[in-house]
Amino acid sequence: MIIVKFQGALGNQMFEYAFLKKIKKIYPDNVVLAHIGHISDFNGYELENVFDLSVDKANWRQVAALSNNYPSEGKYYKLFNALSKMARLVNGMKYSHLREDDNSAFYSQVFQLNQLYSYYLDGVWANAEYIDDMREELMRDFCFKTSLTGKNLMISTQMKEENSVCIHVRRNEYVTRDLTVASDDYYRRAIDIIKSQVPNPVYYVFSDDHEYCKSLFSELIEYTLVEGNKGTNSYRDMQLMTFCKHNIIANSTFSFWGAYLGTNDDKIVIAPDLSWGHLSHPFARKDWIIIES
Repeated sequence: MIIVKFQGALGNQMFEYAFLKKIKKIYPDNVVLAHIGHISDFNGYELENVFDLSVDKANWRQVAALSNNYPSEGKYYKLFNALSKMARLVNGMKYSHLREDDNSAFYSQVFQLNQLYSYYLDGVWANAEYIDDMREELMRDFCFKTSLTGKNLMISTQMKEENSVCIHVRRNEYVTRDLTVASDDYYRRAIDIIKSQVPNPVYYVFSDDHEYCKSLFSELIEYTLVEGNKGTNSYRDMQLMTFCKHNIIANSTFSFWGAYLGTNDDKIVIAPDLSWGHLSHPFARKDWIIIES
């Protein structure tokens, strides 16, 4: 048995789902399950609400047997969590709990596991190298359950008719958590690249900090600021991003997937050469334009 831990918001969960599918391919004789019972970030577990897919899930007992940490959804969590901490002090870490030190790095070791044992794989696995050969499958799996309506439908129609360029700016959460933010200069240089390669670009800006965007972009470009997709509808921003013909992304897994799922064969995707926090690799495919930030 192999259990893949799911954590974080939608962009992270999509990487974890893609990684789980890859693990199933590598170990076809193993039962591969997702651990989702503990997710509480932002909107919680979103994958099956947003996309037309399903995931086989581990129960808390299966997780408790393999993980170093007693699952928060398990019975008598406070008691058994304390006992599991004591057990780690006495016995050390379980061999079965394999954790990424860098959620953006590529770990080839996970493709060389001893198939006689069971494992709990703990990470985000946010590196495009894991999924380079799975694009067709993932495009099918990450099919949004419901179509756009109202204002979103109108914007998506415009995007398809124009040389539309998505610009994603992620700031508020990053600033409050002291995470690395893509710089003003990165966006200026990315826009210069688009202007040099795309005739008559039309820009659509997605952000959690509208005042910042107005200050940065108002003198650089004419643009439409996409607003209104909040809370449980925040994924609609990603859905809209996929209609754009080109993308300037932030250092964000949400940003990555908005660009990845775009269907324009000639799309230009520009990404910042940075991750966030202690991570080391950009959220980008190797064939995208990666520039310093």
